[in-house]
Amino acid sequence: MSELARTVALLREEPVIDGVQRLYRFGNDYGASVILNTISHGVELAVIHWKEGGVFNLVYNTPVTSDVIGFLAPEELEEVLDQIEALPPRDPEHIAAELRGETLFADDED
Repeated sequence: MSELARTVALLREEPVIDGVQRLYRFGNDYGASVILNTISHGVELAVIHWKEGGVFNLVYNTPVTSDVIGFLAPEELEEVLDQIEALPPRDPEHIAAELRGETLFADDED
């Protein structure tokens, strides 16, 4: 993705405990919380899903990751952001499955 397009997806950058947090939002309503501070594991990324009203939840059941990803180099960060942007939008079936602790991504069936 071009730097210009990524900048459009970057919603805001905020100071956090001796560092900074960047929040990204893509057209599929997924995004990322990227933190770099004195207590993070280097550049640290969590996949998030945006809701109405500008709030988000951390998401741990995508093909991208089932956890927070730490110690990301700049090129790795770009790759993970591209993967998040490529996720299919969540539908009510995915949300209900998440509430039950299940996942519905095709890659999870392997």
